[in-house]
This record gives sequence, C-alpha cells and structure tokens, in this order.
Amino acid sequence: MVLKYFKAVVSSRNNNHCCNLINVYYIKKYLFILTLESHILELREIKNLFSTDIRGGIVMKLRTAVISSYIIILVALIAFSSFTILRSNESLVAVSFIQSNIRVSVANMNQIKTDIIKIQEWLTDAAATGFPDGFDEAEKYYQDAFKLIDEDIQRKISADKPELADKLTNMQNKLQLYYSTGKQMTHVYVDEGRDAGNIWMAKFDPIAEELGEITDEMMATYSGVYDSNLMQLESDQKNIINLLILISGIVILIIVLAGIYVSVAFSRGITLVSGYSNKLSENDISVSKSSKRKDEFGRIANQFRNSFQSLNSLVSSIKSSTDTTAGIKDSLAASAEEASATIINIKNNTTVLLQESEKMNQNVTDNVTSIEEITANINSINNQITEQASMVEESTASITEMISSLESVNNITKKKSESIIQLVEVVNDGSRTLTEMADGFKTGVVDRIEGISEMASAIQQIASQTNLLSMNAAIEAAHAGDAGKGFAVVADEIRKLAETSAQSSASISKIIKEISDGVNETEIKTKKSSEAFDVINSEIKETKQAFDGIALSTQELNVGGKQILDAMTMLQDVTINVKTASGEMTSGSEQIVRGQLVLKDISDNVTKGMMEISSGSEQIVVAADEIVNFSVELNSVVESLKEEADKFKT
Repeated sequence: MVLKYFKAVVSSRNNNHCCNLINVYYIKKYLFILTLESHILELREIKNLFSTDIRGGIVMKLRTAVISSYIIILVALIAFSSFTILRSNESLVAVSFIQSNIRVSVANMNQIKTDIIKIQEWLTDAAATGFPDGFDEAEKYYQDAFKLIDEDIQRKISADKPELADKLTNMQNKLQLYYSTGKQMTHVYVDEGRDAGNIWMAKFDPIAEELGEITDEMMATYSGVYDSNLMQLESDQKNIINLLILISGIVILIIVLAGIYVSVAFSRGITLVSGYSNKLSENDISVSKSSKRKDEFGRIANQFRNSFQSLNSLVSSIKSSTDTTAGIKDSLAASAEEASATIINIKNNTTVLLQESEKMNQNVTDNVTSIEEITANINSINNQITEQASMVEESTASITEMISSLESVNNITKKKSESIIQLVEVVNDGSRTLTEMADGFKTGVVDRIEGISEMASAIQQIASQTNLLSMNAAIEAAHAGDAGKGFAVVADEIRKLAETSAQSSASISKIIKEISDGVNETEIKTKKSSEAFDVINSEIKETKQAFDGIALSTQELNVGGKQILDAMTMLQDVTINVKTASGEMTSGSEQIVRGQLVLKDISDNVTKGMMEISSGSEQIVVAADEIVNFSVELNSVVESLKEEADKFKT
C-alpha cells in the first residue's frame, strides 16, 4: 500500500500536474518504511521475474529447435533436388543420344542396304543390255551409300564411339571393293561374254556376301546400343524413384525425431524448473544441488539456485537485522547517507538496465520479423508442395494413358505379326509358282523352237535342192528347143517356188532367233523376280522380328509404366504428409510470434517501470535526509518484516 502511494506521488510530480498536492512531511514519514518494506516486496516479486526468465528461455529454446529443424529439412530438400536434376539431365543426354544418333544411324543403314541392292540391280541390267545408263545409275547409288557411311563415321567420332567408327570404315572399304569388282564384272560380261563374266561373278559373290554380313552386323550393333541405352535409362528412373522414397523417409524421420527431442527436452526442463517454482510458491528457499544440464533450462535452474542462495542470505540478514534494531536506530543517519549513495548507484544501474531493456526490445522485434519471414517461406514451400501434388496427379494420368496406348500398340503388333506370317506364306507360294512356271515355259518353248528350227533347216535344204533342179530343168528345156518351152515354164515356176520357200525359211529362222532371245531375256527376268522374292521374304522376316521386338518392348514398358504409376501414388501420399507437416510448422511459427509479442509487451512494461524508478530516485535522494526522524516507527516496521521473513524456509 505504501509503495503504491509513493509511486502515485512521484508520478504526479514528474508529470507536473499536481505538485501542490505533495506533502513533503508525509513523504519523509513513509520513506524509511518504504525502504524496509521494499525488502519484503522484493521477495514477493522475484517469482514474477523468474517466470519471465522461464518464458524467455522456453521461447529461445523453441525458436532454436524450430530453426534447426527448418535448416535440416531445407538442406535435405536442396540436396535431393540437385541430385534429381543431375540424374534427369543424364537421362536426357541418353535419350538425346538415342534420338539424334542411333535412330539416324539405323535409318541410314537401311538406306545403305537399299543402295547396295540397287547397285547390283543396275549393274546386272547393264550386263544384260549393254546400255551405259545402268553404270550411271549404279554410280549414283554408290555415291549415296558412300556419303551416308561417311556421315555416320563422323557422328560416331563426335559421340566418342571409336569402335563403331572403325567398323563403319571397314564397311566403307568393302563397299568400294564391292562396287569396283561389280563394275569390272559388268564390263567383262558386256565385252567378253557370259563365260568370262562368270569368272568374275565367282569373285564378286563372296564380296557381296561379306558386305551383307557387315551390314547386318552394324544393324545388330545399333540395336544392342539402343537396347543398352534404354535399359540404362530405365535403371536411372528406378534409382531416382527409390532415392525419392528414401529421402522422403529420412525427412519424415528427422521431423519425428526432432519433435520427440523437443518434447522430451521441454518436458524434463519444465519439470526441473517447475520444482524450483513450486518451492518458491511454498516460501521454501532452501538450496539444492546445481543442475548438470547445459541448455536454457539448466541455466534457468542454476539461476534459481543462485537466487535462492541470495534470498537465503537476504532472509538471514533480515532476521539478524531484527535482533539489532537498537543499533540500527543509532546508525540511521549514517545509513541514510549510505542509502543516498546507494540510490544514486541504483539510478545509474537503472539507466544501464533501461538501455539493455531497449536493446532486448529491439531484438524481440527482429526475432518477430525473422519468424514472420520463416512463416512466409513455409507458406511458399506449402504452395510448391501443392503445385507438386498437382504435377504428380497430371503425371499419373499421363502414365495411365501411356499404359493404355502401350496395350493398344501391343495388340496391333500381334495382329501385324500374324499378318506378316501369312504374307511370308503368300510370298513363298508366289516364288514357287513363278519358278515352276518359268521352268515349264522354258522346257515347252525351247523344245518347240528347236523342232521349228530343224523344220526350217529342212525347208531351206529342200528349197536349195529345188532351185538346183529348176536350173537343171531350164538348161534341159533350152537344149530341147521348142519342145522344151513348156517344161521351161514349169522349171521357172519351180525356181520361184524354191526362192519363196528359201525366203520363208530365212524369215522363220529370224523369228526363231528373236523368240530364242526373248526366252533368254524372260529367263533372266524370271531369275531377277525370284531374287526379288527372296529379298522380299528376307525383309518380311526382318520386319516380323522387328514387330516381335516391338511387342516385347511394349510389354516391358507396360510393366515399367505400372511400376512408375505405383511409385507416383506413393509420392502423392508422401506429398500430402509433407503438406500436413508444413501446416503444423506454420502453426508453430505463429505461436512463437505470439510469444515474442507477449515478451515485447513485458519488455515495454519493464522499460516503463525503469523510467519511473529512475525519476523517483531523485526524490528518494532528497528525502533520505529526513529518514532519521522516522526511527520511532522503525519498531513496528521491523516486527512486520520479521513476520514476513519467518515465513521462508531456509
């Protein structure tokens, strides 16, 4: 009650509103009582001071734990994002290599095979007809194949594939040998005939066969590189998914462990500090053992212990002071002077405390700003997680559509494979029918041509003999004179008939020769058609193998797509959990901000109190000179002080 009255008086004087109401005598009367009563008030208000320290320590501990958790989660997310981007870039490089190199190489290799076939066809045509156009066309296809191989060599060198470049160089050399040998063979066929050309054919066939083997080997090599890159790409995707699951589990584990750690640490620390608070509420200031904890709770507990020691000493001093009241009366004057000096020191200390309080207030403001920034970052992360969840849903829908498309492609591939099998049978039947028809045609026509040729020869011989007989008859008719004129006419008719028969025989021989040439040309074209059927059959078989490979690949992609779909579902669940945890962290940050604002209000109140104490200290110094006059009332105050001190357990 005295303290409240004194504060009201000092405050009114500082504000210069009611200076005329101040009774100096009344202040002097209660000044010394206030000094003694302040000791009791100090004991009562220590609890509130410690409660403030406890709140500040707990808020500091919570803020440190939350910031540490945020830093750990942020570092984990950055590391995971960096690794995911790196592996995704590697996968994109592999896909780019497949698309820009292998696909082009396979397409070029198919074109090279076509050019090689065209070279052989045009050289064969030139050998059969003798026309130079076949050489020009063969040269054009040779240059095209040579250029494609050279471009593929440059791509392999740029892609750091020296072994493939060496194989292509060998293929290019074989192509040169193939073309030069085929060209020479064609010239021999045209200039020297079939027998000489067949000798070169024996040299040409092994080269053509070896070139075909090299071409097939390159196609198989490209297929192996393609399959290897696809397998590596699938392996990288699986590793990324597994790492995503692992990192998510680790982040969740860290959050759980951090929560457990903070909960256990706070529970034990609060229990430790609550023990001191309970003792203080029961006026028990007995000193216990010091705490071994190194955190904020341990420091608060040790501050409690040190304060209890100070309180213990203070209470003992008060009890001792009550036994020496008479001596205190005699030394009040000296004590007043000492009190005046002490008040000056208190004023100076209050000024320092006021400055520190202002600094603490500024720190609290900075902390609130930092926590608000952290909350904004958490909200940003929450938005990113929401976007990621949407992307996961879109990816899941796309993968589902891809699986449906793969199943459709697989069904179509199976149907086309069955159609190819039927086409192979049709081609084989056509080839056999063509061969049988060519053999029958050759046998029937050649035999009949030979018979007709023999008859034409016989007619020619008969015509020659008839012509000779007609000449003899004409000579005899001339010798016979007029009697032989009729015979001469008959002989002339016989001669004309013989000449006509000879001309007809010559025409028949010419026609037979043309028919024979046509039969030979038909035989050559029949062989070409048979070879074309063989090539078509081979291409159809390769196409069937390609369809079988596509069917197998689509089945594998279908299985992989379903696995990716399962993983995306798991990722969606993890994203929801992370989003929930982010919301909880946001709520925790808001609680910290509210705690900091409460701490700021307390700091403002302490600052105001310090200012009031500083202004009141001047009045206390002036009034200290009158303390001696209040020694009469000292006994009652000392008795009251003794009663308060006896309440504490030491």
